[in-house]
Amino acid sequence: MWNTFLSVITHYKDYFAAGGYGLLLFLCLLYFAAGTKKSPDQKALFWPTLIMLLVIFCPVTAKIIMKMVGEDVYWRTFWVLPVVILAASAGTDLIVMIAGRKKQILAVLLCTAALALNGTFLFNGEYFQAKENNYKLPTEVIWVADAINEHALENKIKLKKIAAPYSVATYIRVYDASIRQKYGRLAEQNGNGRTQLYVEVNSDDPDYEVLAERAQKAKLRYVVLLSAADNEEAMNAINYEKVYTSPSYAVYFNRYYEKD
Repeated sequence: MWNTFLSVITHYKDYFAAGGYGLLLFLCLLYFAAGTKKSPDQKALFWPTLIMLLVIFCPVTAKIIMKMVGEDVYWRTFWVLPVVILAASAGTDLIVMIAGRKKQILAVLLCTAALALNGTFLFNGEYFQAKENNYKLPTEVIWVADAINEHALENKIKLKKIAAPYSVATYIRVYDASIRQKYGRLAEQNGNGRTQLYVEVNSDDPDYEVLAERAQKAKLRYVVLLSAADNEEAMNAINYEKVYTSPSYAVYFNRYYEKD
């Protein structure tokens, strides 16, 4: 249980990072707890938040939650804590209690500075970048999806089932959900045939025979390869036809399904 508690503390530190919002959460709760006359809204915030904190930090409940959602993502439980609402309510209540207009203005400035200095400025290159297109997706992924759709339409291919590298698979489902995939983003962790297919498709030097075998078993219509793995002669030998190429990817059609 002690190890579970230490894990919770680690997740707490990771979630709030070096900022002071973790401390601000507890200061707001102490402020509400010390108040002799709490409003109904403050009571509605205080007790549920306190209960949530006890559930999150209690080793027994934490161990159960970790088993359900996974220990590596336990930090997400801190999402349920209404830190922003608590800070707004406590700050407003504190400012209203102060007598004098000038003192209230000073208190507003101090509270604003406390929030700003303890946070992280988001509008920088680490978190944002200029969009490549209106879909806010990698442009080459859109090209790949459009090429598959165009080929499927021209050749009356009804089921657009594909296997693609991770860099394509994670975005193409967002762009066009009609393009079905054999595996999800956690395919590498699955101990079955999908793992081998995932490995081959993401390789710069795949085993084309294994790729063909796994793709046929999965009844794939299309296979997307990395440009480094693009060997048209080898793909033709396993009955695949190139239908599109871009700087980073090559799209092949399984000729077995020419009359889909």
